[in-house]
Amino acid sequence: MKHFTFTQISFIFNKKASLLAAFVLLFAANIFSQNSCEANFSYTLNQSSKTAVFTNTSVGTGLIYIWTFGDNTTSSAASPTKTFSAFGTYTVCLTITKSDSSCYHTRCSTLVIAAPCLSTWTVATATGNNLSKNFASNNTSLDYNYFWSFGDGINSDSKTPNHVYSHAGRYKVCLRVAKKDSSCTTQTCDSITVTANTTTPCVATWTVTSNPNTLPFARYFTSTSTSTDFSYYWTFGDGSSSDSKTPNHTYLIAGKYRVCLMVTKKDSTCSSTICDSVTIGTVGCNANWTLYTDSINTLKKYFASASTSNDYNYWWSFGDGINSDSKTPNHVYSHAGRYKVCLKVSKKDSSCTLTVCDSITVTAALGCEANFTFTKTGREVHFTNTSSGTFNRTIWRFGDSLSADQNSPTHTFSHNGTFNVCLYTYRIANGDTSCRSSRCYNITVTNLTNSCVASFTYGVNHLQRRLEVNSTATGSNLLYRWSFGDDSTSNLLHPANHIYTHNGVYRVCLLVINALDTNCRSEYCRFINVNYHDSNIIHSEIQADFTKNTTNPSNNTIQFVNASSGAINYSWAFGDGSSSTDENPLHSFETNAFYTVCLTASGPNGIDVFCNSVSSDNSTAGIANVNAFETLRVYPNPFNEAVNIDLTVKTNISITVQITDISGKTMEIKKVDLIVGNNNIRFETGHLNNGMYLLSILGEGLNKNFKVIK
Repeated sequence: MKHFTFTQISFIFNKKASLLAAFVLLFAANIFSQNSCEANFSYTLNQSSKTAVFTNTSVGTGLIYIWTFGDNTTSSAASPTKTFSAFGTYTVCLTITKSDSSCYHTRCSTLVIAAPCLSTWTVATATGNNLSKNFASNNTSLDYNYFWSFGDGINSDSKTPNHVYSHAGRYKVCLRVAKKDSSCTTQTCDSITVTANTTTPCVATWTVTSNPNTLPFARYFTSTSTSTDFSYYWTFGDGSSSDSKTPNHTYLIAGKYRVCLMVTKKDSTCSSTICDSVTIGTVGCNANWTLYTDSINTLKKYFASASTSNDYNYWWSFGDGINSDSKTPNHVYSHAGRYKVCLKVSKKDSSCTLTVCDSITVTAALGCEANFTFTKTGREVHFTNTSSGTFNRTIWRFGDSLSADQNSPTHTFSHNGTFNVCLYTYRIANGDTSCRSSRCYNITVTNLTNSCVASFTYGVNHLQRRLEVNSTATGSNLLYRWSFGDDSTSNLLHPANHIYTHNGVYRVCLLVINALDTNCRSEYCRFINVNYHDSNIIHSEIQADFTKNTTNPSNNTIQFVNASSGAINYSWAFGDGSSSTDENPLHSFETNAFYTVCLTASGPNGIDVFCNSVSSDNSTAGIANVNAFETLRVYPNPFNEAVNIDLTVKTNISITVQITDISGKTMEIKKVDLIVGNNNIRFETGHLNNGMYLLSILGEGLNKNFKVIK
């Protein structure tokens, strides 16, 4: 038997007691952790939709959630999404508890949904006075500050101001809205047109004279109106006013004051206000200024302060919303009009500040309209610059990669052909280009000694798909190059029996070259239908063709000569919106230009359309043959769902491409800016009816036409 001493028994007892106490504490802590809870949450807010997404981050298990959103609505979801009905500040609270009420905790947070700043506005013309405008902010809240700028140097902080302009013009009006708690600021600007009153019975002009019998700062003001039907209201620029027709006013201190007289007809049918600056005494700050107009660009003004000191800061307002802090700024106005220009001068030691304002008139810049005439001797062409307006630089581009900058140059072309010659005029001053203009004409030149003109006739056996062509080209020592539109060629004078493997419409061309002068060359092309059947196309040997008479009655009046064969009916479209059914019409164009003239020839056996570019100016080339492209391809032809145009150009150029039916109705049109190199234009044509169409490529001084078939 084992014996224990008292000390040992005491140690054993104490050790067991300690273990029991630790067990009790651990059990109590476990019970507390099971019953404890702590509410917490976070949220994201979309101000524009007023929607908050809450994320519950509370601690505890078996919890019940109660949300209150501060707008008398609640939710029991763990992490709700809430859309508030109005802008404002809301106290959102999350309360958590357990079903046995063993824990309870609440967490609250303040959520602010700020209304956006609204700076849109409206304007209405006051009754009886076109110069008086009533402005109104669209904002309905009282929590905002307002700042208006009326575009003539006058401002207002009213929500709904009325402003009377001194004269008609176009003004840039801006409203800046700022919330009083600085939570948002926004601005809306727009241009308004102020028209003059149709009648101006109200006259607000006035004069001012010194009063030698009173103080030196006293002035006599006099309205120049002689009528007794008016009421008068003067403001003297120092906070004083008067309703007398001829008030006497004494200023207290020297300075520059803006004096205004508003004259109102007693029957309220008109009102007029005229303001001007009056200088009283000797002013410490000198805010006087001068200006002069640029000799080339009348929209450009050079301003200069009259002060010779370097101790001032300067602030200019040019009356169109643009400012400057330069002592001698220059400013280019965007358009003509009357502007109120102000110079504010402040001494750097803040001892004085002065503003001088005056109205200036800005006139529109003179034009620089490019134009020219020319005379030809073979391939040598003398150009005469007939441009109007003011310009100080000219550039000629002759369409053969050469150029010149003389005023009226003479240029010799290296080979025969039609060239797009352009004259560009510029007005440049102090690095600014204030005017630019261009004029282009298509000029055809031919060597007088070795001329050559390509042309041919043809016949088609549709059943055999056989084509016979005969050259009718003129010139001597000619070489011939035929292309039949199916990758086949011939060098014969009259190639016969060219057989096509497929039905279709083919572009057949004859190129002739003078063997002794390879620069003398000419090409003639036609679209030829070879057994291509369509419900809207009748196959025939009808050929539409025309020329213009070389001796016409007068300039802009053209006698057209019908050269069609096999037809009995004719329909002309002259490219200027007019038409004719005469066989050989005489037509007068309104202006000198190139027009796309189309002749539709028809008869019992078929129909054909021929179009070409015709100059209405009898002093220029008659029929244009423009080739402003390095390469030009239209495919497929016939087409079905789409037609493509591939072009390669040497310079950037803007063109218009359009598809018209044989009646002249425009079916598709695109304006395209071509860049140097390869370009592709695609028309989706699935919606077009089957038939014949004219595809035209138009630009300044150029015109290309293709017959295409669907």
